Amino acid sequence: MAKTVGDRLWEMLISAGVRRCYGIVGDASNPVIDAMRRNGGIDFVHVRHEEYGAFAAVAEARLTGQPVAVCGTAGPGAVHLINGMIDARREGVPLIVLAGDTDSSLLDSQTIEENNPYQFFQSSAVYIARLVNPEQLRTVVTSALSMAVSVGGPSVISIPGDVAAADAPDYHEGHFRVNLPRIPRPAASAEVLADIADAINQAETVAIFGGYGCIDAAPDVRALAEKLNAPVGYSLPSPVATSSKMSTSWSSTPRSKSPAPGRSSLRRGATCWTSVT
Repeated sequence: MAKTVGDRLWEMLISAGVRRCYGIVGDASNPVIDAMRRNGGIDFVHVRHEEYGAFAAVAEARLTGQPVAVCGTAGPGAVHLINGMIDARREGVPLIVLAGDTDSSLLDSQTIEENNPYQFFQSSAVYIARLVNPEQLRTVVTSALSMAVSVGGPSVISIPGDVAAADAPDYHEGHFRVNLPRIPRPAASAEVLADIADAINQAETVAIFGGYGCIDAAPDVRALAEKLNAPVGYSLPSPVATSSKMSTSWSSTPRSKSPAPGRSSLRRGATCWTSVT
């Protein structure tokens, strides 16, 4: 039996690390959901409202760093995803939005529940595509995943039901595998680190706010705070918050006048706001 566009769609998403999909089943998305059932590699979470599913997907993507799928059928089903998508774009997390669409033979006819995905999702998505030809499959899905991960935000794939149910192109298996891009984390230059150290050394008081960029640098943040006698604020999730040795209360004790760590002690590439006065 030939595999459908929906079958190959899920194979590509799974190869890129997608393991869960939130949403509600509906007419236009039935072929996509049925293909997911046949695949068996996706945990489908049926929700009471598409908006709930979108926010749940955002939370999972934020906590795991992996792309998460969310689906809604044509018309109001896809429309209800918008609030969660805006949240995903602000959070910069990878979301794959599978939006049901009207049959390809009825597109641009103002038929019931037809929606223009390019116009509707313009302010909430980092990538939008309308999959109207099975030959588009590899290009569209690869682009959607790459943009969601590299830019950070929702990628929309709008799929008419008849296209999802159509036979997929007869290519070799490797054709339907997606290798996600590695996201570079630019490091601060030696000059920038020296300027930071100078600002700290000249300050009377110092406070540290550790953002998400410090997630791999908790020991360095703790060492810096102890050396400077500086209070620490942090965002969640943060390994800085898990240390019982780190006090997050404000202290009136004057900080030590010993100089800030040299260039070799400050971790490059970490996001750490330091308030100096």
